[in-house]
Amino acid sequence: MILTWPFLWLVGEGYLFFWLVSQYDFLSVFGAYLAPSLLGFMILSFQSRMAFIGFQQKIQQGRDPGFQALHMAAKFVSGLLFIAPFAGTRLLAVLLILPGTRHFLIAAGHRWVRQKMASGQFVFMGGGHGAGPGRGFGVGFRPGGGRPGGAFGYDDFEGPREERDAQVIDIKKIE
Repeated sequence: MILTWPFLWLVGEGYLFFWLVSQYDFLSVFGAYLAPSLLGFMILSFQSRMAFIGFQQKIQQGRDPGFQALHMAAKFVSGLLFIAPFAGTRLLAVLLILPGTRHFLIAAGHRWVRQKMASGQFVFMGGGHGAGPGRGFGVGFRPGGGRPGGAFGYDDFEGPREERDAQVIDIKKIE
């Protein structure tokens, strides 16, 4: 069921393209599909440079660049979405590039993540480099509803923590 919607969306996009070609000539429709892609490349090149400079200035001044980093990421994603030649991705790109809707979407996403973190369902996972389970870094959701011992088996963390004496090996300085 989940994979049905992207397939239907793709079929609808193809139908829209061929219907527009039947109404107008091919080069006009193809140009209309390519023009926003060029806009996406321009956004990626110019906006990302300017946003990165502003990001560095805030860090040098000792201020928190948190929301500026989110806005920079939203503009970057908007540029990527403009490159994809689909009407749905371009609509989302327009929503992300307009300041009012971008502020609203970032605030809504920020509120949603804070609620998930407060309930314990949003976890940060870390690990080493390389491939395989438990490797790399990522963000995930705890399916157990944030309860200890959910799907990740955190039962051993309940109760007071046991302290043990560490065995230390004496190391002699090599001369």
